[in-house]
Amino acid sequence: MSDLKAIKDQGVKIAIVGKERVLKFNLNAFAIIEEEYGSIEAMLGVFDNFKTKDLIRLISIGLAHGENELTAAEIGTITFKEAISKLQNALEEALPAAEKASEDKAKDNVPKIVNKPNSQSPA
Repeated sequence: MSDLKAIKDQGVKIAIVGKERVLKFNLNAFAIIEEEYGSIEAMLGVFDNFKTKDLIRLISIGLAHGENELTAAEIGTITFKEAISKLQNALEEALPAAEKASEDKAKDNVPKIVNKPNSQSPA
């Protein structure tokens, strides 16, 4: 439960079509991501193989909590560099507890190597 306290709820400010908006990934956003990409990990793969339509869609999902919906064309007016930067910042802000839990789980699943004494002595 203490990991949940690490999650910030501020979002990342991004200017689109002359207005500052907040890019934030909440549970609703992650539910949409899982539905569209299969998993959060699969969505993170977007950053390994950039497709502009994925960046626009992820920004759209991250803005969905706001009062105004933007079209893909309006979202597409921001620069590629800004889109990548803002998305990464917003996801890093939303995922710290999830990443820590995932790392802890991975550590727990690593097979432990136990050195057994050799019953035979070398000749």
